[in-house]
Amino acid sequence: MGQVLDYLQVHSLAVTLLGLGALLGICLIVEQWRRKTWSATLLLSSASLGLLGLGGLLLGASSWVPWAASAAAACLFLMLAVVVLTGNWWAPLGYTVGAVLLLGLGGMSAEPGARGLNATSKMLLSLQPLQPWWLLVLLLVPIIIWLSFRSLAGLGRVRRWVAIGLRCLLIALLALALAETEARQPNDSLTVLFLWDRSLSIPQDFENGRDRREERIKNFINSSVAERGPGHEHDRAGLIVFGRWPRLELPPSDAPQFRLRKIASTVDDTHTDIAAAIKLASRRSRKARANVLSSSATAMRTWARRRNRRAWPGKTACKSTWSRYPPADAMSTRSWSSALRRRR
Repeated sequence: MGQVLDYLQVHSLAVTLLGLGALLGICLIVEQWRRKTWSATLLLSSASLGLLGLGGLLLGASSWVPWAASAAAACLFLMLAVVVLTGNWWAPLGYTVGAVLLLGLGGMSAEPGARGLNATSKMLLSLQPLQPWWLLVLLLVPIIIWLSFRSLAGLGRVRRWVAIGLRCLLIALLALALAETEARQPNDSLTVLFLWDRSLSIPQDFENGRDRREERIKNFINSSVAERGPGHEHDRAGLIVFGRWPRLELPPSDAPQFRLRKIASTVDDTHTDIAAAIKLASRRSRKARANVLSSSATAMRTWARRRNRRAWPGKTACKSTWSRYPPADAMSTRSWSSALRRRR
């Protein structure tokens, strides 16, 4: 289910275009059944929206899509030049080139259009009126439609619906303005701070002159950042190493990869102070999730006891989780990353 939602979020524009194309296709069939003739406007609109949606779903952001769309646009321009100069036009070639152009445009605009559509939908859902009683003005919209449908019959079908739509839009904007509607900017990004215990309470695991435990931790952190998944591109991650005192090794950022190879900060490894590390994480980001990486059960019990007794002043705002160092071949990095991505 989560994969389906992520897929729909990434391809929201393409799915919307396909839905609009299907809706216009239904209207086309109904129109043909009522008037016994096909509407060219509905047919072209439905086909165009459907091709744009298919291009976004099937092609995506492939490297060859812009070249194909550019070639189709150049070919269509040459065909229009031939029409102007000679008056000759080959309809099958024109329709084919137009379809290729629409597919290419759909593939090129799928990802940026989906981001814009998701941002717009979140903004609309965040609208909050300060004077909600003024929203009763929206009850005039059905009355406007009913009165205008008869009074504007002489304008023709298309012009009548355009005029009705503009009137309804004016009423809706007036109601929102009187209600003092404001939009809140949502921030769904998550800040994850890895707290790495570098004290002597963490036993080393040397093999062939290399600390395998340290290598597993580095691989775990690098993989967790790199495999955060679609929809989490703007999530930030940072690293704090601690012993007696915490040190900020990597500040929180939305970098796609860490590529952590060496720890530059030096810590006093004779003591373990998890509380100080969590306090530093809370100061770096008020809404951070601190993932404590340690295998010291004694340090964990000391931290929990001090937390319950409120041994330090103030209250940390970041949410902390406890994770032991991933042992060799005990759990895949992807499963650790999935657990880390779980929100409140």
